[in-house]
Amino acid sequence: MSQDRRYYNEKMERMLQSKEMADLQCAKIRKQVRYVYENSPYYRSRFEEAGVEPDDIRTLEDFRRRIPLFDKKAHQASQMESFVTQGHGFGTHLCVKPEQIRLVGATSGTTGEPTFYTFTDKDLGVVYESVARGLWRMGARPGDRIVHAFALGMFAAGVPLVQALEHFGALAIPAGMNLGTEKVVLMSRIGGASGILSTPSFIEHMIEKARDSMGIDVRDLGFKRIMVGGEPGAGLPEVRRKIEGAFQCPLYDLIGVVWGIMGCSCDCEEYQGMHFLTEDLAYIEVIDPESGEPLPLEEGVEGTAVITALEWEAGPPIRYSIGDVVRVHTAPCPCGKSGYRMRVIGRSDDMLKVKGVIVYPAAIRSVLEQFVPRITSEFRIVLEAPPPRVIPPLKLKLEQGRDTPAEALPVLAEEIRTAMHNRLQCTPEIRFVPYRSLPRSEHKTNYFEKLYE
Repeated sequence: MSQDRRYYNEKMERMLQSKEMADLQCAKIRKQVRYVYENSPYYRSRFEEAGVEPDDIRTLEDFRRRIPLFDKKAHQASQMESFVTQGHGFGTHLCVKPEQIRLVGATSGTTGEPTFYTFTDKDLGVVYESVARGLWRMGARPGDRIVHAFALGMFAAGVPLVQALEHFGALAIPAGMNLGTEKVVLMSRIGGASGILSTPSFIEHMIEKARDSMGIDVRDLGFKRIMVGGEPGAGLPEVRRKIEGAFQCPLYDLIGVVWGIMGCSCDCEEYQGMHFLTEDLAYIEVIDPESGEPLPLEEGVEGTAVITALEWEAGPPIRYSIGDVVRVHTAPCPCGKSGYRMRVIGRSDDMLKVKGVIVYPAAIRSVLEQFVPRITSEFRIVLEAPPPRVIPPLKLKLEQGRDTPAEALPVLAEEIRTAMHNRLQCTPEIRFVPYRSLPRSEHKTNYFEKLYE
């Protein structure tokens, strides 16, 4: 296998966005629809309720228009039903016997109930293939030493990603953010790591912690690449400049791991979104977040991403609304490599409506980052009632910069209000709090302060 070839899977990645690929997707969708109908009580029931049988699905348009959506709420209901009726919580959408499952993953379960992902041997192979394509696009090669600093455990980017690194041929260093920032820094240093996988917020925290608590400049760790996912950040110009400037190496954005999903950003100087690399393994639609109607996959379209796994065996998601709100770019990328691109602009469950204007925390952060270091990158959105509707003004709690004097804050607040109005059509109420007074998290940042709970 040549280390210099352009793509990990030359055949499939050169077919991206082609008529040949669309035909392959259609054939796989028809096969997968029949598979779940014949093997899952959940899907058979849903299809019958919708008045559709496998033979009715002949085109991609039939699929988008006739097959009902699946989402996290339905996923958890499926799990509860199988727990009560079958003695396991893997869902009535499971298409194999529990004895065939080789690994179980789960979301973090912020609502108190985890959402399970189940893997057969075949599904693990799908993970290995999809992750390998992403690693290769981001410049990693077999033999590289890569620190895994996502949370270890049952998370989708936990154990399955470590196993995928091993299968790819990398030396996996499973530090995990669970061990704390100092341990990750030390293991990166001692292991002579060439790259790291984590969330952008943890990487930012790593910069501060290494400098302030350990007296270490992160550029001395010698990383050749930083690969982040799990939350917006790498697509924000200010965040990119901060991370790439501190580590002196390129920053890549990625999405996926389970179900055959894999997208990653490229080497373009200006962020272009994440190239979707696995059209043969997962089919992505974009739907209107309010009506649920399918939208054309064309340049500039925005909506909620919907996933269908084309090769998944255990509990395949069929038209699963994952909650990511994306903007799609189908025009050729300046990097010259294949795959349409996606930018994650927010989460549907993080959406706020202020006087009819939709605002996401990631968009707020993008505006605020331009005022660092007069403020830090830490902020909170203060909610007095359950979202998404916010009675104006939107209330923001911002942390003043280390060297920002109190007398400068009124002028700074007005600058931020003006920038927010110009960029987001939203003029917030701002309250400053002292430097480093907001809690830091080594995991995903929770931007909401909910006074109503």
